[in-house]
Amino acid sequence: MIFKNNTKMKRREFLRLQTRGIVWLSVGAPGILAPNWSLASPTPDIAKVKGSPASATRAAVELLGGIEQFVKPGNKVVIKPNMSFARSPDQASNTHPEVVKELVVLCKEAKAKDILILDHTLASPKKCLERSGILASVNSIERNLVFTANHYSHYQDTRLPQGQNLAETQIVKEVLKSDVLIAAPVAKSHSATGVSLSLKGMMGLVWDRAIMHGRDLDAAIVDICTRLKPILL
Repeated sequence: MIFKNNTKMKRREFLRLQTRGIVWLSVGAPGILAPNWSLASPTPDIAKVKGSPASATRAAVELLGGIEQFVKPGNKVVIKPNMSFARSPDQASNTHPEVVKELVVLCKEAKAKDILILDHTLASPKKCLERSGILASVNSIERNLVFTANHYSHYQDTRLPQGQNLAETQIVKEVLKSDVLIAAPVAKSHSATGVSLSLKGMMGLVWDRAIMHGRDLDAAIVDICTRLKPILL
């Protein structure tokens, strides 16, 4: 399931919509394509597609209007998958490597100038990149696109003027310099937040995650997402 970020949508409404979408997915909604159209837009805001990881990714993006709606020629794009665990694709802890690869292909077709795949891994960076299959999959089309942000030097102190729980944090520098942020999470349950989706996935672009867990985690996630706003998720 892929969402188009509607900047006019309130954050609480977006959280509610994501939760509803996961429930819908879990009960197996019928149909190959089951879009949710917004009355204000000729294209859907949500696309649910069945099929292989790569073909489903492409079909979902095309249903939302095509990659050209999100990535323009010359853009610097950051793709944020979940590649935080040293586990294989069949264990479904990380984003499927073919999904990440297809997003790279789509961005190339849109003539993006630079593409980076980034995550702050929980396990060993080397093992995460290898066992997730993401490094090998992306390297099959172009090398030096996949990186881990596991050193403090990768981050920049960033104010969160709209934050209610966090006033500032450290965010990956390359993300702050990017034109387009794409979230590519894997949908799964989480003991602290109920589900782990694109918003919680933004924690992988933040240095100090411990302070977020030490506070109201749900509120802290909303706070960082006032600055980290993926256009496609």
